[in-house]
Amino acid sequence: MAERISCVARSFITGDEIANALLDYACALAQAGQYDVVHIPAHGELGGRSHVRLLVGPGTQLLAEPVTAPGDDVTDPETVQLLVDRAAELRRIHPPLIENDYLSSHLEDWLDL
Repeated sequence: MAERISCVARSFITGDEIANALLDYACALAQAGQYDVVHIPAHGELGGRSHVRLLVGPGTQLLAEPVTAPGDDVTDPETVQLLVDRAAELRRIHPPLIENDYLSSHLEDWLDL
């Protein structure tokens, strides 16, 4: 399976694990009030692999929806681990001011879709 990520009237298709890690990192950045530019592997518009650069942080609106990939699933364990590590570090340094169990539980459910 794959996921199309949409932001500011543009979109790209990447793998499920990458999409989940990206959304989690975007949440951590928003909670910390910080921004980052991330490099995400994706399907190219003309086929093959590509990379996109994406600014994420507070106010960034991302949408992920399941799609049928135009080829093999995009996987990149190093990118996933980098995003997971960055999110964990942000949460360690900048824990949320208010624990939002409702948001946390629904985000986990949503990421599992």
